[in-house]
Amino acid sequence: MLLMTLAGCGLLGGGAEEGAATATLGSDASLAGDATLVCSDACAARAQCGTNPEQQPVVLVNSAGPAVEQHDRWMPNSTAVAITNVQERTVEKISTLEQYPMRFYEILLPDNQGVVWVAGWCIQQ
Repeated sequence: MLLMTLAGCGLLGGGAEEGAATATLGSDASLAGDATLVCSDACAARAQCGTNPEQQPVVLVNSAGPAVEQHDRWMPNSTAVAITNVQERTVEKISTLEQYPMRFYEILLPDNQGVVWVAGWCIQQ
């Protein structure tokens, strides 16, 4: 079982829920097919999104595999993606040592930008 660590560093600003009334986050249900990256309140609370130097909202992603820290890329909020794989991993909240399962999604980025992984809090349909 892979143990990941949540970093609540607060260095990145959060975003508002967009279309929250009708959208389903990947942390709440298993998603498949087309989806959208979103800097949801849940994503921002876990330091998985923020703003770029131009103050535009972005979602943190990782090309090496599921991760909640040490991301190597970011994508603009509302980027349309295609889900290619789903994995459930155990994450641990540092402040409480609480462990729980979380879905991570392997996604195909638009315009041949490659395949990366994103936490379920940051993807919706």
